[in-house]
Amino acid sequence: MNKTDAYVHETPGGAYYAMVRLPRHAKAMPILGKGGRPVRFHDAYSAMRAATQAVLAYFNGHLVRDGETLSATRDAAEQLFRRAG
Repeated sequence: MNKTDAYVHETPGGAYYAMVRLPRHAKAMPILGKGGRPVRFHDAYSAMRAATQAVLAYFNGHLVRDGETLSATRDAAEQLFRRAG
């Protein structure tokens, strides 16, 4: 459902992936780097920090409702009330 999650996944060989699950995706995905490959971190702290930053960027970004951004809906409402007043 509408679940957001961030965690660290240890890979064989001692590297770590920063995993992020956003409400619009059914499962957690690693943070991707160049070429679409998961970014490998040397320690769990760095991976968790990257995962947390990704979740914060999502929350502080443009909110989407039914495929449109929330700012577009607000702009339409602002125009409606400016005409009425």
